[in-house]
Amino acid sequence: MISVVSIFCVYAAINILWTLIVGTAGIFSLATLAVVGRKALAVTTNCSLDFMRKPEAGRDIIARGTLLKLGRSLAVGDVHMFSEGADHMVARSTMTYSIPPKD
Repeated sequence: MISVVSIFCVYAAINILWTLIVGTAGIFSLATLAVVGRKALAVTTNCSLDFMRKPEAGRDIIARGTLLKLGRSLAVGDVHMFSEGADHMVARSTMTYSIPPKD
């Protein structure tokens, strides 16, 4: 039999996971769009997310995005996530977007 505590723990872990994934994609999207402007059909071609430690309870997660390379067809960036006030990374993500050709 699965206990209520087990179900809650799984739900909490999934919630944190999706928060980090959606947050990472949002930060990188904003960084890319700020540089190249609004482009139709800009799509994610690669997303890698590394979890390093659990976030500190009761603190917000702060994300810092860096656009590493902006080429004609690809944009590559890193997003580092920290618990608010902490020096150690909670998670790290590398993302690549495909930029559609100019009209």
